[in-house]
Amino acid sequence: MTDSDSQSASVDDEPTPAAKAAETAASPTEDASDSDKKKKKEPPQGLWKGWIRPLLTVVIIVTTLRSSLIDWNDVPTGSMIPTIVEGDRIVVNKLAYSFNLPFNGPVVSVPIVNVSFNNPLDFLPGFYYGTPERNDIVTFWKPGEFYEPSYDLWIEAGFTEEYALARSTPTDGGIRMVKRIVAVPGDTVEMKLVVEKFDGRPFEFTKLIINGEEAVYSDKKNIELTETIGGHTRRVRYARYTEVNAGDGRMITLPLHPPARAFGPLTLGEDEYFMIGDNRDNSADGRFFGPVKLDQITGKAKFVAVSFDGSYFNPNWSRFFHAFDSDLEQPATE
Repeated sequence: MTDSDSQSASVDDEPTPAAKAAETAASPTEDASDSDKKKKKEPPQGLWKGWIRPLLTVVIIVTTLRSSLIDWNDVPTGSMIPTIVEGDRIVVNKLAYSFNLPFNGPVVSVPIVNVSFNNPLDFLPGFYYGTPERNDIVTFWKPGEFYEPSYDLWIEAGFTEEYALARSTPTDGGIRMVKRIVAVPGDTVEMKLVVEKFDGRPFEFTKLIINGEEAVYSDKKNIELTETIGGHTRRVRYARYTEVNAGDGRMITLPLHPPARAFGPLTLGEDEYFMIGDNRDNSADGRFFGPVKLDQITGKAKFVAVSFDGSYFNPNWSRFFHAFDSDLEQPATE
């Protein structure tokens, strides 16, 4: 074959421009067809990929944020009335005093699924850079040890030993609580029962004393007073009397949480803080379980995010985004 024949054959083998265009136009259809076939061949997502893995990812992220950075807690009781009321959802700054690794604390609460369990990683240390101060509203893990001063007070009030022991040894240690710090390390704290006149009428209540300084009380409205001590002012509430079974059939007329309304003087040790609820006669607080250690404090309460009066269908709009920054809290409406 000559060179000219070879060149001719080579040229003849190449497709014409029209053929190239037709092939290009046909290729997208073929690719789409192949893609459809692949999609049809892919199996449907299983339970793990479709449901469990996304949910687990969300739970891990939310739990990590709540345990180390910022948390929100429901308040089911009235122990902090009038500052915090039942139904409030408070936002807590977990970085106020320290940085803790995720999943810290004696109990881990899993959001969404609403499950709690004892934390095997509770031994992990925290990194502290801040100091809680008097008047701070904080969240903390409730101590669960026997507290002898509380036991002695119950005995002095006339209750049986069995009753006093049960009230002085918390069975719910490790639950999260919110209270106000009234005394810090090195302080000597005391409460004594007094009777003072407001608007010409006698009113019995317990007076807070810190390092020998007695709190000043004023502006009585029903069962609430304004308390001023150490440069801080807040509203506090005192309960009416009620009858309590002493444990042997006898009925004793005392406030809702007798008899620890009066106690002390008690000097706090290193890293010890004393917590009391603003609803003074209706708060199970440091008067019952003693001082709280620094490493048991989990954060500083900043404000109420939302609040509901009994159910989600009955929002308490006046409490939404209510901050705790102000020193003086206004009295709650009766």
